[in-house]
Amino acid sequence: MPEDRVEHRKFERHDIDFTVSVALPEARENVIETSVVKDISGSGIRFISSQPERYAIGQKIHLFIHLPGAGEASACMQGAATVVRIGKATKDQDVTISLRLDQPLSFDPTKHGSATA
Repeated sequence: MPEDRVEHRKFERHDIDFTVSVALPEARENVIETSVVKDISGSGIRFISSQPERYAIGQKIHLFIHLPGAGEASACMQGAATVVRIGKATKDQDVTISLRLDQPLSFDPTKHGSATA
C-alpha cells in the first residue's frame, strides 16, 4: 500500500501465510478450494484464489484456517464469512478474495486437515 494512503480501519491488518480451506456453509465437507491467506484482521480475511469465478459479492462461505503445527497435532480456526470484494486479475498480482467475518472465528483443536480440496 502506498505510504501516503490513510487506512480507516477498526482493526489492524496482519500479513500471514496460513493455509485456508473454503466451503459452502450448507456443505462444509465440500471444499471449494484450498489456498493461502494473505492477511487477516479482527473483522476480515483476504486470501489468494485460483478460482475467483466461484465467488460472488454477498456470498456466504465457511472457512477453515489451518494453524501450523507438528504433524497430526494441527488445529484450525473456523467460522462464517461473507465475500465483500473480488480482486481483479493482473499480470503481476494474484486474484484475492476479501471476506468480512460474520462472527469471531472459533478454535477447533480436533481438525486434522480433513477440510482439503
